[in-house]
Amino acid sequence: MASEPIVERTDLPRGCERLYADAVGIEYVLVNGTEIITAGEPTGAALATLLLSGRDAEKVLP
Repeated sequence: MASEPIVERTDLPRGCERLYADAVGIEYVLVNGTEIITAGEPTGAALATLLLSGRDAEKVLP
């Protein structure tokens, strides 16, 4: 397992940047028995739910 070169992506809210690197050598990924990556490509299976503070959970204050 390795990674592709690190690149910057501007895909976070408010145009914020993040560092990203594609994985090399991961052919299949299973989540709860469902393949979400097959032959290194996403299958389109959406198993996650976005949780928002204040809507889905109590807000945490510092």
